[in-house]
Amino acid sequence: MVRLTRLVFGSLMVCMTVLLVFAIRKYMRGGDLLTATGFRDTYKTCRPTSKVAFLKLHKCASSSVQNILLRYSLNNKLNLVMPSRGNYLGRKIPYQRSMLADTLWESANMTYDIYALHGKWNPGEVASTLGPSAVYVTMLRDPIDLFESLWGYAELGMIKTFI
Repeated sequence: MVRLTRLVFGSLMVCMTVLLVFAIRKYMRGGDLLTATGFRDTYKTCRPTSKVAFLKLHKCASSSVQNILLRYSLNNKLNLVMPSRGNYLGRKIPYQRSMLADTLWESANMTYDIYALHGKWNPGEVASTLGPSAVYVTMLRDPIDLFESLWGYAELGMIKTFI
């Protein structure tokens, strides 16, 4: 499995490198690097969004992205899906909108703009909470790197066996 993962990742890196080399060559011949890489059009048509669903995964820099989204919501006066206390929305059960029933914002019938907290992901409930215009984002990490990071974080190498 490790070999297959590394083979796929290596193949993708080679393809990306080849495409980048062609883009740089076109740029060196007097072309525009943004156009050559395909970014010229996308950055012009990119628009800010106010509906974001963030699937937060452990040990994948997700707390950093979560912090960015929380600051974005604060700066743009957006409403967050938040529990009445703590930072988890159901530790052991999938997210349900009913988990917000005891909050002041739910009783005020507020609409929600950003879902970015710990919780068991329930795509149907998240979609019904945020609406159809939501953008879905997550962070991924190589499974081996993730395991090594978690191993070190949990200090599993420090466990001693007693006979």
